Amino acid sequence: MNPNKKPHRSAPGGLIQRNSDVIIELISTVKLSKDGNLTDRINATSIYFIVKGNCTLHSGKSKMAHLLQGNAIVLPITTIIRIEANTDVEIAVFTLDHRVKGEIIPSPKTRSEKSLRTLSVLEMNEKVWIFLTNTLSFIKDGLSSPGYHQMKLEELFLILEAYYPEQVLSRFLSPLFSRNAVFERLVYDNWTKTDELEDLAAQSGLSLSGFSKRFKKVFGTAPYQWIMDRKSHFILEELQTGNKSIKQLTREYGFYSVQHFGYYCKKRFGLPPGKIRKQGKIEIKGQ
Repeated sequence: MNPNKKPHRSAPGGLIQRNSDVIIELISTVKLSKDGNLTDRINATSIYFIVKGNCTLHSGKSKMAHLLQGNAIVLPITTIIRIEANTDVEIAVFTLDHRVKGEIIPSPKTRSEKSLRTLSVLEMNEKVWIFLTNTLSFIKDGLSSPGYHQMKLEELFLILEAYYPEQVLSRFLSPLFSRNAVFERLVYDNWTKTDELEDLAAQSGLSLSGFSKRFKKVFGTAPYQWIMDRKSHFILEELQTGNKSIKQLTREYGFYSVQHFGYYCKKRFGLPPGKIRKQGKIEIKGQ
């Protein structure tokens, strides 16, 4: 195989896909043929599960992990990775974005700066393996929606907390509490609650200029553009697949009135919200 050949990526049906740098599927798979490789930047903190085969993962300048079938590893946002397939490899990627609420993630009771800089590999036990294979099987069969993916991610953390010793789980999840990952979680948990960047900056304890600089470093784009892109995506997703009323969406996304929400949808998507809901899948205007 040509080692520069692009890996096969599959995303579950039922999720709106647009710019992969902005809109990230919650559960997806990556397949590499033997001797293939993949270099990527982690755009949202993720857990990689090796479903088939074995590979070598390089992270940053010096970190390296040999991953076998049944292994899992947490990769925090902004990590640059290179995966080298020693055999044919299939990887399930579970991405943690704002739909996975921070409070469901077990917080390590003890952690050190050394643990935050270490790639900790978890061996999947029987419970996690059954959960993983069943989840991927159901998605392959078409049982897929944003709500289903969110539910499965929450179930994953419940299983991890129930079936692993605290010390093992703390070491495995420690990358979730790195400085960048904590900043990422703060943004994910609060970006829909305000229209003012100053409010987000205040919650992070940074000045507006300091917040914008850190945001660009972590997310790779300016905060205002990131928020507008995600806001558009999730409004469109709600209208196409959700059952919340127009009034409820107006409140949740911070619009002043139903009329204001309708104007936004027509300008951004080319149609008012009621017609979007009836018509089904559309592309975001201008994308």
